Amino acid sequence: DNNDQNSPYVSKIDLEFISYGATQDTTGLHSKLVGVLQVSDINKNKKFTIRTKQDVQGFDDLKETTFYTHLLIKQMANKAA
Repeated sequence: DNNDQNSPYVSKIDLEFISYGATQDTTGLHSKLVGVLQVSDINKNKKFTIRTKQDVQGFDDLKETTFYTHLLIKQMANKAA
């Protein structure tokens, strides 16, 4: 199989993150991520808006923000799949 990337018969999938926001308060960390999933091929071109959020109760260590942000991105990818 030689799948040429320029072939109109190849399905193309693109996930773009368009918005991210996070706040911390006395109850924990609250994050939201919004993305657009675009699926296209010779017959269709569809866009879907995907939203996901995360609430981490008891969050108090800013060093863990990256860890929880990565989990949020993985959650978005699972929704897209």
